[in-house]
Amino acid sequence: MRISDLALCSALVWAAAGLGPSAGHAGERRVAVFNFELIDTSLEGEVAGARADETERLAMISDLLRQKLGESGRYVVVDETPAAAQIEDAGYLHSCNG
Repeated sequence: MRISDLALCSALVWAAAGLGPSAGHAGERRVAVFNFELIDTSLEGEVAGARADETERLAMISDLLRQKLGESGRYVVVDETPAAAQIEDAGYLHSCNG
């Protein structure tokens, strides 16, 4: 993963977190953290497909970000499980076209 990809993902998370308080509790900020994605433009990735070790690291960093945001006490991380099918159908976040 390139640094610029990581920075973009982080910026999206922080932008989402700044949307303001939820209707639940005054001052509570709810944030949905989507899984990190790797844009592999190498020939190796095209031929061999996704690598298990890369997939595992992406899942670990996504979970770690959720954990740290929740532990900070400043955010409530929203469980995106109920929308998992819709998220999967939407495809990669970087290709959402706005």
